[in-house]
Order: sequence, then structure tokens, then C-alpha cells
Amino acid sequence: MVVEQNIGKSVGLSAICGFVNVLAILVLAYPEHQKNKYNTEYSAFFEKCLVPCNLLLQATIGILGTMATWYGPVSIVVPVSASATLLANMILFGMLGIEKFTKDVQVGTMIVVSGAIILPAVGPTVQQNQHMVELLDSWHSVIWALVLVIATVGSGAYCVNYMWSKGQQGTNPSSKPKHLFTILLAARVSSAVLSTSLSKLLVSFKGFAFFLVVVAYLACSVVLVATSLLQATEVDQKTFVPASACGMQFINALTGLIIWQDWLVIQSWVSYATVMAQILMGLYLISSMDFVGSSADTSYALSQSVSIQLAKSTIKRRDMLLGSRSRSIMGGMAGGSVSMMLEQLEGEEGEDEEEVSLIMDHSVNGFRGYASVYRNPTM
Repeated sequence: MVVEQNIGKSVGLSAICGFVNVLAILVLAYPEHQKNKYNTEYSAFFEKCLVPCNLLLQATIGILGTMATWYGPVSIVVPVSASATLLANMILFGMLGIEKFTKDVQVGTMIVVSGAIILPAVGPTVQQNQHMVELLDSWHSVIWALVLVIATVGSGAYCVNYMWSKGQQGTNPSSKPKHLFTILLAARVSSAVLSTSLSKLLVSFKGFAFFLVVVAYLACSVVLVATSLLQATEVDQKTFVPASACGMQFINALTGLIIWQDWLVIQSWVSYATVMAQILMGLYLISSMDFVGSSADTSYALSQSVSIQLAKSTIKRRDMLLGSRSRSIMGGMAGGSVSMMLEQLEGEEGEDEEEVSLIMDHSVNGFRGYASVYRNPTM
């Protein structure tokens, strides 16, 4: 089957695909939000209907996304779809009160959307009659395809297994894996990029090769469904959606250049690079990542906080062990430094060596606790 490519149809289908993607997440996220915030109770029948609705919308996304790749390059399909997802996510989740979006998020979203609007005019254009087998036969295409397959299989298997275990054991927020966000992000990005490229092959392969492409595409669809279900209930939407969009933009652009030879039909390299940088900066503005926010002031504040908490913890435990002997030290705390106060504690006459050891053990454990919280604020 030969499909005549058309950028307009590709962009339109991609935008609808992004909007439907948010609806699929919203079907599960909104009832969950109502239950957590307002203790709303739903009937068992209603809750059983949510997952089939999500699956139906996911199937719609698959059909629309596949058709979008038939009419245009993947380097256009994914950015437009991701931008539509961001815009719909901000509008719908904001209107329903599920998430609150700051001015930075709103401005960043509009920057990404404006970049996606400009992208078809400066980025890769259509390539008629591409020879898919020849494109996939090069060594760099094979290596990059293997990277995507390994990332999808590894992270996707973990997500599917986690979702199955969660369904068997019930929801327990305290049992969430530490790196669930990262693994879920890798599964979402790799499976989305791989399925987009596989969908282009559906119109070119026949026979057994077509069967293999269909199997691989369905496997990616299973991973996408699993990540969608987990995304709706396990992670923060306003953090995950920009991060996944950023990952898909970057990885998909590389896929277009490495496998689909988009470098042959880019209309303006300078404009394309500028628009991609604009999109990535908008996504950075939206996300909670901050690569330049750390400074010496933060380290200084941390050291002071740890010292004060260490001193207070030491005095409190000392007071429990020795009674009134530590109260005089507490009274002199305002007049001296933390280090002087600790020295006074250690050098007090008549103090038991065993008690000193116990106090210092508690202090070291307290320091480790504060340090771990600083390194991982989400704990």
C-alpha cells in the first residue's frame, strides 16, 4: 500500500492524537483525584468501566498515531503530538482542579506549542518512496534500533510486572520502588519512539516481515498502555508529562536523523536547530528540573541546619540520660556557637564514657538522616 504523504494531514492527526492521549489519562486520574481529595465513592461497576474506556482511547491513539506517520516524518509527528498533549494537559487538568499550573508552566507550554507550530515550516519535509529495507540495513540504524528495543523491553517488562503485582496485592504507596519514575519515563519514551517508527513500516512490509512488525508494534502498545495506567496513578502529572515530552522530542529527533535520513530533507538547519532548542527550553521551563539552582548558599544552609539539628538532638538525648546537668548547657546555647556547646558537652566533668558513646551514635545517625533527606527530598 502506497500512501501519498501530506504534512497537513500528518500535523492534524498528530494534534488530535495528543489531545486523546490526555483524555485517556484523565479517565483514570480524575476519579482518583476525587477519591483522594474529597473521599468520593464510586460504584464497583463505574470503576470497572474506567480501564476499558482508557484502553479504547489508547487504541484510538494507536490508530491516529499510525496514520500520522504515514503522511509525514516522525520528526514532525512526535513534537506536534507531544505539544498537543502538553497544551491539553494544562487546560483540562487545570480546569478540573487536578493540578495547579504556575506562570512558568503556562509560559513554557505556550513556548513549546509555538515551536511545534513553526516546526513543519522549517524542519524535515516529506520523502516520497523511501526504501525502508535499505534505510534499516545500515550499521548505525541497526545499533540505534537495538538500543530502542533493549530500553523498551527492559523498562516495559518492569512496568508490566509492577502493574500486575499492584493489581494482585492492592495499592500501597509506601511500597513504591525508589526508581519507579525513572523506569516509567524510560518505558514511556522508548516505547513511544519505537512504536512511531514501526508504524511507518506497516505500509512497506509484506508477508512474514509484516507479521514481525505487527507483533513488535503490539508489544510496544502493551508497554504504552501499562505506562499510561501507571502514569495516571503513580506519578505527578505536571512533572512526568513535561519530562516524557522532552525525552520523546530528543530521542525521536535522533531517530529521524539516524534511521529515516531526515537530514536529507531539512528545510533550514539553522531554523530547525533554533526551533528544537526553543521547544527544549520550553520543556525545561515547564519541568521541575533545575541544573543551575544549586549554589554555595544551599550547601551553607544545609551545614547550618544539620549542625543545629545535631546540637538540639544531642542536648535532648543528653537531658534524657543525665537529667538536669545538661540544662545549664541549653541555657548557654544562645551565647555561644554550636561547636563550643558541643565541646562543653563532651568535656563536662564526671561524664560517663558509655553515655558519651551513646550520644555520639545518635548524633551520627541523625546526621545521616538529614543528609539522605537533602539528597532525596521526595523521601
